[in-house]
Formats: sequence, structure tokens, C-alpha cells
Amino acid sequence: MFKGVIGTIDFERVGLSSGTVAVPHSVDRSPYYQIQLPFWRLRAGEGPSILLLGGNHGDEYEGPTVLTKFLQAVSADDISGAITIFPALNTPAVAAHARCSPFDGGNLNRSYPGSVGGMPTDQIAAFVSQEIIPRHDAVFDFHAGGTSMAHIACGLTQREPGAEIDPATRAALTAMGLPYVFLIDTDAASPTAIGQARRAGKLAIGGEFGGGGSLTPQSVIDTTSALENVLLHLGILKRRILSRPPEQNIETQFVSFNRPELFVYATETGWAEPLAEVGDTVAAGQPALNMFDLLSPEKPPSLYHFAADGVVLARRLHAHAQPGDCLFALGGPL
Repeated sequence: MFKGVIGTIDFERVGLSSGTVAVPHSVDRSPYYQIQLPFWRLRAGEGPSILLLGGNHGDEYEGPTVLTKFLQAVSADDISGAITIFPALNTPAVAAHARCSPFDGGNLNRSYPGSVGGMPTDQIAAFVSQEIIPRHDAVFDFHAGGTSMAHIACGLTQREPGAEIDPATRAALTAMGLPYVFLIDTDAASPTAIGQARRAGKLAIGGEFGGGGSLTPQSVIDTTSALENVLLHLGILKRRILSRPPEQNIETQFVSFNRPELFVYATETGWAEPLAEVGDTVAAGQPALNMFDLLSPEKPPSLYHFAADGVVLARRLHAHAQPGDCLFALGGPL
């Protein structure tokens, strides 16, 4: 009654199943409150199974929106295998339009493998780690830049530092049809959903598809195409449902997202004028931004520079910044 997820999913059932599982969490207005997490699952024919996750962060909307559109459009005749979708996994954060849970401040995608006896975010992570990920062959986790960052549409995965990613993962990431895939070097204790899927021996991929706490026609197109491209590649989806065939082949470039020099951080409080945009190719020493003090209009701005060559994968959208805010993130040569 007090800890652990309530409810089950019948993974053996053929056809469509949907509903909610719940995490008990006593609050002021409701002592026996449940945080209800919606799920949707479709199984038909023989084939691999994939887990699709949206809303690990609650202010990233491309994943939840596209997954909702997809589950409303696809039918058993369209697939061979099984698809499980949690379109708004961190439900409290999605409902609050926030990156982290309003109940415990938990960042779900920094909480895996979680704890059954922990706070709600830890319990959700434990449920996904113990009951959901192990029942699938592949995991696709959808992200975006949240309210403060803009992200170029790109794939991502994690690896041991300096290691090659396995051929199946590389092929799935390339199948997304996006211009960039960034690789995050991390150890075996990575607290992310992708990290947990890798620990379970699953094909583990993700993507960044926009930002600003909003949606654009292009970000929805990019997310939809990446989703269906991967499902077609894995042989789960028989035909396109919402996306169009690509007009041209895109050469995917794998880049690093790890080295400190690939990031530009604010070292003072001020208002940033960016001098580069997402998707730009930049060089070490190139001006990155002017940081103004708008409360001291006669004070010259501080000029920040890029410290490495690379492509701008993300930039801060909020002009106001304080020390520690990430202003630019580059993808650099591997």
C-alpha cells in the first residue's frame, strides 16, 4: 500500500492493452494518493519487442506528443512483434511542465536503477528497471532540450570510455536518418534509462529532437521519422504510418559529447547574445557569445569563445544566464 508500483502489464497478451500503473504517494490533499502512469502495448505476430519512453523529463514534448500520435494511429496489422509505450513516464513532471518531479524533486533520467523503497521518482525508476526493460529487446528513449535549451535533432547512446559501439546499436542509430549521433562516455553505473538498458544487455538508443518547452512542425516531423525509421529497421513496423519516405539519404556523423572543451558555460550573471546557432560548424577560438550586463549599460560585454572545433548540437535559449549555466554544447570529433 505504501511502497512499490501497483498494477501489472500482461506481456503475454496478444493484441492491444492499455491502462495505468500507480505509485502510492501520500500528499496533503489526498493521504492515499496514487501517481498514475499511463501505458500502451500492442503485440501481434512474431518479431522483436521494443520499449518506447517519452517524458523521462517532463518539459520535453516531442517524444510524448509523437508517441501519443503513433499509438492512436497504429494497428495490429501494421506490426510484427511488440511495442510498449510509456508516453509520459515521469507523469508528475509532465503534468507540471517541469524537468523534475514536483513531488520529490527527482530527475527520473538520473535515478536508474532506482529503489523500490525510495521516493516516487526512485520507485518509478525501479519499476522500469526491474519489470519493464528486461521484457524487451530494445529501448528507445525520447528527449529534447527542455524549456531552456534548443537541440538539433540527433541520435544518442552511451558507451564505455573509448569503446566502440556494437554494430547493432550503430545500425539502429544510423537508421534514424538524422545528420548526427552523439556518443556519451560513461561507466557502468550510468543513472539514465539508456544506461539501465545497456546494463540489461538491451539495444539502447535515444534521441534529442527539439527544445524550448515547445513543438515545431519540423521537430514533430524529425521525431516521427526517427521513430518509424527505427521500427522499420528492426522489422517491427511493416509500413510507414505517419512519416514519409526520406527524399534523400542522409549521411550520419557520429560525434563526441563528452570532453569539457565542447561546452561553453557562463562564468558570470548576465544576458547572452549568441553568435552561433544550432547546426553551425564552429572552430576553436571562434567567438561564441557576448555576455552583457543590462543593468550597467555602459559596461562592455564579455566575449566568450569556443574552445574546440565541432558542430553546435545545443544552445541555451534563455538570454539571462548565471554562473554554471550551459550556453553551448558541441559535438566534436571522436
